[in-house]
Amino acid sequence: MHLPCPPVRTPLLVLILLAAVGAAPLEAQTGLDPFRPDASWRTVETEHFRVHFPAEAEGWTLPIVERMESMHREVARVVGHAPERKVTVLVADPTNQANGYAISLLDYPTTTLWPTPPGPRSGIGDHRGWGELLFVHEYAHLAHLTIPSRNRWEALAWRLLPVRLGPVSRRTPRWMVEGYATWIEGHLTGAGRPHGTARPAFLRL
Repeated sequence: MHLPCPPVRTPLLVLILLAAVGAAPLEAQTGLDPFRPDASWRTVETEHFRVHFPAEAEGWTLPIVERMESMHREVARVVGHAPERKVTVLVADPTNQANGYAISLLDYPTTTLWPTPPGPRSGIGDHRGWGELLFVHEYAHLAHLTIPSRNRWEALAWRLLPVRLGPVSRRTPRWMVEGYATWIEGHLTGAGRPHGTARPAFLRL
């Protein structure tokens, strides 16, 4: 899942929106505190990722970390781009639900992975490994949405702001953002929604 950014034409509008969101603490926005400051947190790094996780999630996290660089190469090959900055990965399980999200800031690309796997009847229940499927999907968002602007004046204007968003992130409809990441998850893992039972059932209608 990509946290949606509304289509915008000017950086000023983005500043206003970010200021409005930033005025409320995360817990007030979501009703949750996924960061759990009381937990025993661990951090591991690879060439392209910095991964933070609570100690109890180590068994779920480390096998994914071992494959992150190979998945990075595959996603970058398909998309034709990868984030220019090291990606922050947070492993959190605030609701015991299968989910994740990506925040596609050019200077601070971030993704959060929720370890709880989906149930067999879920639309995302078809997978060979929940961690692999989830990471590929969310990293596909970051690779896609952090493509920088080729317009030098626009790129310069965004460099003057506290945060930078790429043109793909700002202007692409959400259905296309999610559809592209979903296609990549199926293409690279051989599982996920493109290979689930819902797709052939829908096509038969």
